[in-house]
This record gives sequence, structure tokens and C-alpha cells, in this order.
Amino acid sequence: MPKRIWVDSTKCSGCRICEQACAKVHYHAQNPSKTALKINTIFTNDKIWHTHTVCQQCGSDAPCIKACPTGALYWKTDSKIPHLAIDLNKCEGHFVCVSACPYSAIYRHPALENPVFCDMCEGEPECMKWCPTGAIRIVG
Repeated sequence: MPKRIWVDSTKCSGCRICEQACAKVHYHAQNPSKTALKINTIFTNDKIWHTHTVCQQCGSDAPCIKACPTGALYWKTDSKIPHLAIDLNKCEGHFVCVSACPYSAIYRHPALENPVFCDMCEGEPECMKWCPTGAIRIVG
């Protein structure tokens, strides 16, 4: 299985610094709605859980890659960590990839012309660097 981001829900405090770091490095914005990693807070009777939604880096036969009508999405292998990537010159904004993702980890942001998903920061994930509790790591 390809390497991917994983968040340990027992260590995650829900501070969302990871979301801020992702939006800052990719879109130069302090806007967590433009993040590829989403922290989800779940409240139960006696506990608060923080789960995550992020691209599972399915590999070269990923459903999103297969669904893209223009071939804009592809599996990038010439980086530190192979990952899902996009050729912005080919992307026409059909967003078929959003509905094709079985993990709901590709997003459509109304202010952006291309889909938002984790590209592993080319092998140096900013979310992992900035996480104050060490909850984020690379697995696979």
C-alpha cells in the first residue's frame, strides 16, 4: 500500500494547526476550508474524538485518476514519496474526482478552479511538521 498521512485520534487535540499549515503552504491563506486534511470532531456522552479525512493515496489505479475525463490526475512517482498529483494545465474543473473518491477526501472549494486533495507536500508534509502533539505521521 502506498504511503499516506494518518492521524492518531488518541493524540489529536483538535487544535487544527495541521489544517492551517496545509492551507498556508498550498494557498498562502489562513483558511482551513482550503485544506486537504480535515479534522472532524465527534462528541459522545463522555468523550470528544477527533477523526480525520485525507487522501488515502490509493496508487496509480485510484478511482479518482480513472474518473478524470482529461487525465489531469496522475500518480506522481518522481518525488520523495509517490502521491496523487494534478496537472493544472489539463484540469478543466469537471470535479468528477470528488464523487469518485471512496473516502470523500477530494474537495471542491467554491473559490478554487481545481480540486483540493493531499499531495503529501512532495514528501515533506507540513501538517506533520506543525502538529504539536505528534499525532500525524506517514504510514504504509
